[in-house]
Amino acid sequence: MARNLEGHAPWSSVGYQESGENSNPARIAMWTKRRRYAADYVAWLGNVQPDEYRADLAAAASALAKEVEEGLAPLVLLYPMGADPSTLRDSGRVREGQRLLEAARQRHEEAMVALRRVAATHLGLDPELSRELFEGQSPKSEVLLAALSDTNAGVRMFAVLALGAVEARPSTVAALEKAVGDPHMHVAEAALRSLARLAPADLDSRLARLMSASSRERKVYGDGPIQRHILFELSRLPGKTATEAIAAAVSDPGTGDDVAPAIAKWAAQLLRDRDPDRAREVFREASGSSVPHVRFAALAHLADMDDPAALSRLVETLAASDDGEAMQAASTLAGLGPRAEDAVLACLEPGGDPRVVSLCARILARMGTEKSLPALERLARAAGESPFPPLEDLKKRLGHD
Repeated sequence: MARNLEGHAPWSSVGYQESGENSNPARIAMWTKRRRYAADYVAWLGNVQPDEYRADLAAAASALAKEVEEGLAPLVLLYPMGADPSTLRDSGRVREGQRLLEAARQRHEEAMVALRRVAATHLGLDPELSRELFEGQSPKSEVLLAALSDTNAGVRMFAVLALGAVEARPSTVAALEKAVGDPHMHVAEAALRSLARLAPADLDSRLARLMSASSRERKVYGDGPIQRHILFELSRLPGKTATEAIAAAVSDPGTGDDVAPAIAKWAAQLLRDRDPDRAREVFREASGSSVPHVRFAALAHLADMDDPAALSRLVETLAASDDGEAMQAASTLAGLGPRAEDAVLACLEPGGDPRVVSLCARILARMGTEKSLPALERLARAAGESPFPPLEDLKKRLGHD
């Protein structure tokens, strides 16, 4: 829910500004910020498991999330391109649009009251503070900053989302940057979103520093490392700073052996989509890395980008004395599909290294085309094996009886 609302931020401002009644820019900005962090907050609470926090909190928050979602849904339908109801030609649609807009406003205000009650009752927040926050008054940022150290992850979650709606100050921005390293994944992600809202001007530099710091500390949040969220934000920003931060993650994702390959792989794909020429430079440098998953991923990308030298290196690695290296090269070649078929077939020459020939046969069984059938048939006859597993596997994959 929160992610969808984020995507519609532009039309919300346009719609309210053109509707006449709420044409004050400050009010528009306040409404947008309040709705954003409230929606994020209830979406998160709606996913809280009863065994993690009190069951009544989960139930209340889940119901509230539904209220907010239903209350804002008409806006999504009414303003898909930022249009005001008055621009619609059909007068009936204008009246219906105005009715939906008013209903959405009313439901949203009701949901905000309920959200304030949930926050104050179940998270132990000061009622006056929550009133100020949700009625658009100037929140007490010093209280929110103190709440970032609370032992309750829910309180910290509320604080980072609320800080995203206050005035940008050095102390607030610094606190949110620190909160990106929160041990609770949801809090860290929320801090990142609030930071993006509060300090958009130099967000690329801030995210680059956070990416670097996260890599050094090698922090992992279950199956959702914060680097994944930082990369997502970076991918939405233009400019060289964001590009270089993504490039750095290709070789140094810094999230531990269990998830580092996935982060590096995603960073590499983002870089390819963003700047292919820069990607080639980064991959060529990374292809000399001492870290196997970095090296093989770089070679795979280069080969996929029609770099013949990378493809040759992968084929040569099949003969490596290190079995792990040879198997990794085989897996990478198989993943490249038919584009690597000719290079692998060349390894099936008579008198070749039996170990390499065996690996090539297994690779072709996984990704070969009709072109590979004669070579595997000759290999089967030479080996005197019937059935010959690689040949049978390839035939089955190609649909041969």
